Amino acid sequence: MGVSRGELASLMETFDDLGLSELVLSVGGTRVELTSDGRPPTTMTTAGPLHHVLAPSVGIVRLTSEQGGRLRADDLVCTLDVWKSTIPVRAELDGVVRNVHVADGTMVEYGQQLVDIEHV
Repeated sequence: MGVSRGELASLMETFDDLGLSELVLSVGGTRVELTSDGRPPTTMTTAGPLHHVLAPSVGIVRLTSEQGGRLRADDLVCTLDVWKSTIPVRAELDGVVRNVHVADGTMVEYGQQLVDIEHV
């Protein structure tokens, strides 16, 4: 069935009251992602410490890293072309690119998984 409007409002209020930075919840096929900074949430997989770099906006991806490449936290993973502006997407941690989920020049959606980085 999902989450009702009232349940969502209550969840958002509790999120703010607790001072959380992010929350990801799946209920009845509906996924709710809340973050305090408006960026997609950071997630960890059960398979290991992979950091999923997610698209912060809709746009055309321009890859600047490749599978197996080493990155520092402030390195660019890619950029997103959005209208006449460019949004930099950074690694956010030191690591190695394990998976690239998009092809250079393709259109991506907000929150779409771009690459996985294994922390080293």
